[in-house]
Amino acid sequence: MAIVALSGALIWPRVVFLNLFIMGVGFAASALARGRFSKLSILALTCYLATFVRSEFVVGFYAALALAIAFGLHALIRSNLRECEVGPPVSPLSPPSQCCRFSGRFPF
Repeated sequence: MAIVALSGALIWPRVVFLNLFIMGVGFAASALARGRFSKLSILALTCYLATFVRSEFVVGFYAALALAIAFGLHALIRSNLRECEVGPPVSPLSPPSQCCRFSGRFPF
């Protein structure tokens, strides 16, 4: 029993408790956010912080980051297409709008 106690095997699980605290705070913060992009961004940052304690959380960071990027692009494309449906006020003398044809380029 003394060999197990002196080897550090009983001390190792305490590091996990810090990750549980970090993930709990991250999930609570993401529950308060409204949009999907905000929630996934908070979870990506939470997993990034947890990666510094335990390296296994890098997989969660990659997954949350990929989903946050995908939802961000989806929201950007959807807002661009919604802007085309509503459209700016057009006078008969204005040139035709380039907005209604989505060419794959973003307006910034």
